[in-house]
Amino acid sequence: MRGWHIKQIENKEYIFVNCKVANPLKPQKTEKIEFLVDTGASGCAISQELADKLELEPMGSVEAGLADGSFKRVKATYILIEVGGKKLYTWTIYDKGFSPILGIDVMRALGAHIDVPSKNLLLPCKSLKLGKIRLFTNFHIQPKRG
Repeated sequence: MRGWHIKQIENKEYIFVNCKVANPLKPQKTEKIEFLVDTGASGCAISQELADKLELEPMGSVEAGLADGSFKRVKATYILIEVGGKKLYTWTIYDKGFSPILGIDVMRALGAHIDVPSKNLLLPCKSLKLGKIRLFTNFHIQPKRG
């Protein structure tokens, strides 16, 4: 399975990334899940069910703005997330009925970007081998779709 893929939901295309999520205090507790990449969200959200599987403990609660414009008080804690071989400890919110969402702040911290018009996920490339030459760069490689 690729690191990212596109799904069509209600005649719209959305980008999803495959991630590995772990409990930072119990690293053996991991799950592989797909996150919706949401450029309109700032942080990360997961379901209560996933939080229970990972045995996460809430470190507090926050008032979260939801996509429909409403607000809800939800639990918050840290998770370890791995995307494309890059790991990041990040703050996440969770509640019943939430779907996994990877917001723009988390994507930036991972060095990943979204090319919205072409619906591609751009991942950092540390090096590129061309024949016998290896280039070390900080540019992005666009994965092939299909």
